[in-house]
Amino acid sequence: MEGMDILRKFNFLYSRFGCQNRSISIIKSNILFKYKSLAKDEGSDIEIGPSCCKWCLNIWSPGLCSVRLRSQKNPKRRIRALMKKDFTTLNNYQQKLVGKLKSKIPANVLVFECHICKKITEVPMRKKKTDTVPEEDDSVGFEEVKKKKKRKKKDVFAGLNAAVVQNYKNSLESAVKTKSTIHISQKVSSKKSAKKLNLKQQVRMHQVLTQSPTVQKKKPSLLENFLNSM
Repeated sequence: MEGMDILRKFNFLYSRFGCQNRSISIIKSNILFKYKSLAKDEGSDIEIGPSCCKWCLNIWSPGLCSVRLRSQKNPKRRIRALMKKDFTTLNNYQQKLVGKLKSKIPANVLVFECHICKKITEVPMRKKKTDTVPEEDDSVGFEEVKKKKKRKKKDVFAGLNAAVVQNYKNSLESAVKTKSTIHISQKVSSKKSAKKLNLKQQVRMHQVLTQSPTVQKKKPSLLENFLNSM
């Protein structure tokens, strides 16, 4: 912090408490020293801002301040809907609003009220960003050596009782076989009967063709009978 600002706060302490004796001036100088050291300190894992009042250099301690926690404020539903939309489709006002909200880092806030100067100091509680070094995994080198997991064979019966399914399958196969044999036997018998009928017809035709024609004798006429009788 700049020297003029520190001097202004020191003058505030001087006007508040005065400098009646040497012990008070020693305390003030000690406070200034602590303030400078705290300003240069990097802090712990959680940044809580300055550890004293920025107005009167009062160190936060029980009895000299009161503190409360203000929880993080979530944006309204309408603003959340705007933040989800494409930034290029928004108008100028909406773009400014969304940019302002995105620039703010959401966090809980510690509110300190100083009992000396009666002023309020807000300290956001944010974790510091730390660069995490990725750890080397020793198991990577053994990935190629690992055996492939054996896949389970598919269940043919799909969880059903194997004996019941097999019996039903056998009965179905036997029924199909008997039906096919009956159909084949019917076909064979019909073919045999057709062949037999054709053979009979061929024999008859052969007989008709090979048989010599018989000469029928003419009956004698009445005149021929009369002449023969004389």
